[in-house]
Amino acid sequence: MRSTTGPTIIPRSSDFNNHCRKGYAREALKATITFAFRNLKFHRLTAEIEKDNLPANKMVKKIGFRKEAVAKKLFCSDGKWNDAFILALTAEEWVIKRMQPMHRLAAADS
Repeated sequence: MRSTTGPTIIPRSSDFNNHCRKGYAREALKATITFAFRNLKFHRLTAEIEKDNLPANKMVKKIGFRKEAVAKKLFCSDGKWNDAFILALTAEEWVIKRMQPMHRLAAADS
């Protein structure tokens, strides 16, 4: 994840193999995004994820990131250069995404 004016956060899934598919990465990423927008006052975050990393791409899209571009040969893995999706999320989009469940609950009550 990258801010247009701040640091880059690069989580590596290989660091967490014993904890895969338990929702920890999603919860940690949501907390990091909230902190970046609320406390650090970032306006926009981007994520660069290898196209073939389907779980990571699915997770960030579910959180609210949207695909903006494809970066050709951005990551090198095992001597092979791989393409990546560039995904972005603005603070405004994050607020709207976070409020959607509340709107659904209110609609269900009426």
